[in-house]
Amino acid sequence: MLSPKSWLKVLPVVLLSCVQVVGISEEARSQIIVQQSSHQSQEIDQLIKKFRTRKNRKETLESLAKIGEPAIPKLISLLKDQNKEVRSLTASALGRMGKSAKSTIPYLIPLLQDEDFAVQSSAAEVLEKLGDRSPK
Repeated sequence: MLSPKSWLKVLPVVLLSCVQVVGISEEARSQIIVQQSSHQSQEIDQLIKKFRTRKNRKETLESLAKIGEPAIPKLISLLKDQNKEVRSLTASALGRMGKSAKSTIPYLIPLLQDEDFAVQSSAAEVLEKLGDRSPK
């Protein structure tokens, strides 16, 4: 059985699937997508706020990583945080996003020269994961 919070994530997808089967106007379909985006944006903001309070930082960033691409702009801003732990954990979260975080490479490169070794190490690890390893 899904929790109420899980239903909030699944419901828009179910509605869109029903819309495609039943047939509904593009306007109604657009409204569903906008509502889903709005909910996701609010969820991202709440997670960032929770992260800044130092409560369960690793778990919070894991949740942001699961959200994926919509969370990337907020995570990029955290890469410049004054707190070294925030920078390091944020880089790691981007690494867990996989190829969808490839656009963050230009923001991760400066962390290779961060004053903190843990931040440098996290950035290097993530850049290795995101880098293109195909033969030239």
